[in-house]
Amino acid sequence: MKKNLPIIIGLFLLIAGLAFITSWQRKSLMENLSGEFDFAWEPLDLESIENLPSILRKDTPGNKEFVNFDRKLRLAYPSSYITVEDETILKALTHQEWVEKYNLQTLFSAQKFKEDEFSQIIIHKGTFGLSIEEIIEENRAIEESQGWSIEIIDIEIKENEGILKTKYTNSSTSFLYVKEKILQLGKETYLISIFYLPKDVSSLEQEINEIIDSFQFISQENQ
Repeated sequence: MKKNLPIIIGLFLLIAGLAFITSWQRKSLMENLSGEFDFAWEPLDLESIENLPSILRKDTPGNKEFVNFDRKLRLAYPSSYITVEDETILKALTHQEWVEKYNLQTLFSAQKFKEDEFSQIIIHKGTFGLSIEEIIEENRAIEESQGWSIEIIDIEIKENEGILKTKYTNSSTSFLYVKEKILQLGKETYLISIFYLPKDVSSLEQEINEIIDSFQFISQENQ
């Protein structure tokens, strides 16, 4: 089934981002989009991403804001991130085992293409019935079953909130960093993951920390 040009451009950007999202997300994307688009899947390597047209990496001042549909939480992120809006793509970024088990949904995704910096934001929502520590451990088990070695570099867990930085390494010795924040409200859990490359730590880490800090519930009086 053919899609219009804006959606194909969105897919092109997403395929570029596959260079640094985790294995279950890549596998899920390929399986869920199989037959939806009439072109061959050829994930780009980092050299290809660096050669993307400069228009895709153009920076614009200021921030954008994401507020989920029930206005329970918000996220502020730089305008240099390109938002993925196609529902088919967002659904394909959702781990299918967790869809069935925890009603997991992908609420939002955006990618940054600026100069030689690359990062990706993904927000999920699910009904886990688990503690934050249990969610982290179950995610670790999934990633390790897909060939990733997981090292938690930094972690802080308090009531209904957890923030952690993780290093993912695979058998080819390549690795990436993931900064995550988990928020719980009643039966619902919201997770933000920001993927970025080791070479971008010095230039992106402060920005990523600010994005993570902005991911929070909206107080009742502001709704």
